[in-house]
Amino acid sequence: MENPYQASAVPVTKEPSAESNADLELAPRGHRLGAAILDSIFSGLFIVAVLFAAGFVSGIFLEDAEAFWLNNFGAGPSGQMSLLGGALLMAVALSGWLLINGYFIVRNGQTLGKLILKIKMVRADSGALPSLPRVVFLRFLPVNLVALIPLVGNLILLADALFIFGDERRCLHDRIAGTRVVLAVPSVAASQVAA
Repeated sequence: MENPYQASAVPVTKEPSAESNADLELAPRGHRLGAAILDSIFSGLFIVAVLFAAGFVSGIFLEDAEAFWLNNFGAGPSGQMSLLGGALLMAVALSGWLLINGYFIVRNGQTLGKLILKIKMVRADSGALPSLPRVVFLRFLPVNLVALIPLVGNLILLADALFIFGDERRCLHDRIAGTRVVLAVPSVAASQVAA
């Protein structure tokens, strides 16, 4: 009697990458770190501007604006921000991130930080530019949503960053989204090797 759960006897082979993918040179780790720092600065400035404007507007329209901000965004007895405050801050951060980077991601697979440092995101399987939904829902949101969980979130963020030290230089968010980060303009040495 044949076992329906038996593994296939057909050998598994790795599919060859697209030729355009072979010419892509992985971005140096320092470039990726620099781009992440720049993206954090740009997003942080956006968040500060939005929160400043929201504080100003709430001061005009709310009777007790100080209590509203302390109850929702200030540290409570546990030292943690409220769930509502975290969700609102995440929504503001995502909106800012999309406003700042959406055009560049669709156009050439780059955030503003990656654009400045001349690196870009590509699909790991084909070398094609990733779609905006792939970047947002697979690359950005999963790790950032898990980061909101106390203690565990910080460990996941650490693990995400440490994955960069593997041979493929792909962080956890790259692996989830099926992307990798490459030089936007291949170096001269890489193009000579490919020739």
